[in-house]
Amino acid sequence: MKLALLKSGPLSNNDMRWLINEATGRKGYCHTELVFADGSSFSSLADESSVDSKGNKKQDGTRFTIPGQIDFTDAQTWTVVGVPGVSEAQESLIKIWCSQQLDARYDWWGVMACGHVPLAREHPDDWFCSEVCTAALETVMQPTLVDPSVPKFVIPWQTSPNDMAVYFGAVK
Repeated sequence: MKLALLKSGPLSNNDMRWLINEATGRKGYCHTELVFADGSSFSSLADESSVDSKGNKKQDGTRFTIPGQIDFTDAQTWTVVGVPGVSEAQESLIKIWCSQQLDARYDWWGVMACGHVPLAREHPDDWFCSEVCTAALETVMQPTLVDPSVPKFVIPWQTSPNDMAVYFGAVK
């Protein structure tokens, strides 16, 4: 199992990337995907062109991709890191948990509060990308934190893509 981190681009390249970075108060990465051994991935996306599990166009939210739908080998766009300690059986459990979250709405309030409003109300049925990826991983493991200065307890709805990059050693 791997974690793919989408690199932030300039404002002219993608307004959503800039907005996520400004909302979380962190720079570097603006989106995360869990990448499974079969090449499929899962996340929550603020994207008007996405479709739900029944093939209907939807505004935004959780979804799976099929293998090859996203080119995670493009190092200019993505940083991909391994998720240590996840067995095949655990990966299967994570994928089952993710399938139970399909078609949940994007957590706009959560992403805007991430890192700024520690007492903000959690929306348990809505997800932003790093929130749902962290929650999925926590179904089978406490994420392996590489940086000892990072708190050992990770709160999914307070976790940004850049926090995940630190937790999994993508940035030093």
